[in-house]
Amino acid sequence: MARILTIYTLEEGLEIPRDLIYTTALLHDIGRCLEHENGTPHDQASVEIATELLAVTDFSKAEQEMILTAIEGHRKANNADLFSELFYRADKTSRLCFRCPAKPLCNWPEERKNKRIII
Repeated sequence: MARILTIYTLEEGLEIPRDLIYTTALLHDIGRCLEHENGTPHDQASVEIATELLAVTDFSKAEQEMILTAIEGHRKANNADLFSELFYRADKTSRLCFRCPAKPLCNWPEERKNKRIII
């Protein structure tokens, strides 16, 4: 997912540091544990966990906000800023629904599944 996002940001001419891209990708689903544990939507839980983790990094406040905004918006299209929108697209594009081993257990509606390969 991070590599797809890197390509998208380069295509858009954005100068986003790779460590920011990879950190966002790494943290965006970290809240899944809380979603399974207590039902908190994983995007909200991921923001909470990421906020604590980012506080001890060298990312500036603006960079931390950029990361958190992308994490918060990764489940919906039409985000407020271009990085978050590209993050959303990369997250969805990186899903290999057409060959997913969990297909029989999946509860996603068919129209949300990624069934294509983009070259």
